[in-house]
Amino acid sequence: MCDITAEMPDTMDGILYQARNFRLSSGTGAAYLVQLLKHLPISIEVCNANLALTMSPLDRARMYLEDMVAVLNAAGEH
Repeated sequence: MCDITAEMPDTMDGILYQARNFRLSSGTGAAYLVQLLKHLPISIEVCNANLALTMSPLDRARMYLEDMVAVLNAAGEH
């Protein structure tokens, strides 16, 4: 599971570019992840070119896990 930006690309190329390079960590974007968790199975999958250049793989994994735990905790509260 990953999050998305609030801005929607206007073209299919833009959608594909965003999906391949700018996914956000869970709970940090505009998707309604808490509501989705009540209906879908999950896995953490985040492709973000900027973070890959600025954070180590271990630091990114820790951040993604912490963000996903926060989303899961929020889903359990509702």
